[in-house]
Amino acid sequence: MTESKIAVIGAGVSGLTTAIVLAERGYDVEVFAEKSAAHSTSAVAAAIWFPYHIGDPENPQSVADVDRWALTTLQRLEALIPPDGVPDERNPVSKIEFRIVSNATRNEAQRVYADPKWECLQPRDLDAAERLGREFGYSIQVPLIDTPYYLAYLEKRLGNRLHLGQRIDQISSIDPRFSVIVNCTGIKGPKLSPKYAPELDPGRGVVLIGHTSQRYALLDADGGEQFLYIVPRLVSGTCVIGGSDTRDDNEETDETEGREIFNRCAAADPSLTKESSMGIVGLRPVRKKGVRLELDSDHDGRAVVHNYGHGGGGFTVSWGCAEEAADLVTQAAERYSRASPARR
Repeated sequence: MTESKIAVIGAGVSGLTTAIVLAERGYDVEVFAEKSAAHSTSAVAAAIWFPYHIGDPENPQSVADVDRWALTTLQRLEALIPPDGVPDERNPVSKIEFRIVSNATRNEAQRVYADPKWECLQPRDLDAAERLGREFGYSIQVPLIDTPYYLAYLEKRLGNRLHLGQRIDQISSIDPRFSVIVNCTGIKGPKLSPKYAPELDPGRGVVLIGHTSQRYALLDADGGEQFLYIVPRLVSGTCVIGGSDTRDDNEETDETEGREIFNRCAAADPSLTKESSMGIVGLRPVRKKGVRLELDSDHDGRAVVHNYGHGGGGFTVSWGCAEEAADLVTQAAERYSRASPARR
């Protein structure tokens, strides 16, 4: 079974994590991507554990899937936190207080923004001063990832299995030695399965990098397309200032947009400063039907496992989705082994 060669396409957090899980299970796996993780959408993310904009909240099965993947990832991330709780460049995962405030009712906020009934998150209701004038707010203790160092950590774990400068737009361009392909290409995911193209929308996010004296992260969820969040990065000493959530694929921004985002956030945190007036754009892979995590029909006699459409929760479900993607690879490898033993 593990003799099958597996190609993972995409070197963002989903692709790297999936490849690591496959390698842990003994598979001969290699990752192909046009750009390194430092130049992926993952590098722009605030990367705090929080199931934001992922799955279909109206579909109970989708909600249950996200919960399961998120809790698996929570456990894996907590295992990476240093014993003294202090992150560094080699151990870039820590735990932080995350405050979510909203004018929604408690039930609405819990359904849309997280579920603080999870006791492992140590939920706490915010008092009036902490709610910043909002009607409802709670605090949870969650893992925080310092993105540049964490992505480098994942790449290091993969070693020479990572191949960059490889642009792959169709399955047929992948070396036939690979019997199973895992599609972790994020916003480009449907290109490797065109019939699904209409089901994924770009969720355009814009962030700035700055500094704050706050030691907690904050999400003010009531701004619609102009909501705000402030997430300190404990290793680098910077913070991610966001945000924006529009349905378009415009990867350009300007100082006006950056100034508007900063001013919204500075109203909630007067200690904020910014390193630049220009924002950084990332496109969240938002899929209305939820994450596409499934084994596809054969392509050129090979199986494809899709693992994309994680919306704004790629880091939050990365290990959980990777574990289940690896299960699907096992199914595919067994099927391939029975059907084509001579090609291995």
